[in-house]
Amino acid sequence: MKDVARIIDLFGGLTATASALDLKYPSVVQAWRDRGNIPSKYYTRIIAAAADRGVPLTLADFFVTQDAAE
Repeated sequence: MKDVARIIDLFGGLTATASALDLKYPSVVQAWRDRGNIPSKYYTRIIAAAADRGVPLTLADFFVTQDAAE
């Protein structure tokens, strides 16, 4: 996965990300950051929440591409 912290920062931090996704506890988002992995079941919710906020985010942002790995 690409930089999880960058995706969280796009929303304005742990609490803002949790709020955008209607998650009760920001610690859920913190666990993603600490693990460096967002569970795939949240991808579409995150992309939709980003679009609602005018944040440019696509499915590609969740994966390391060959170009980025070099």
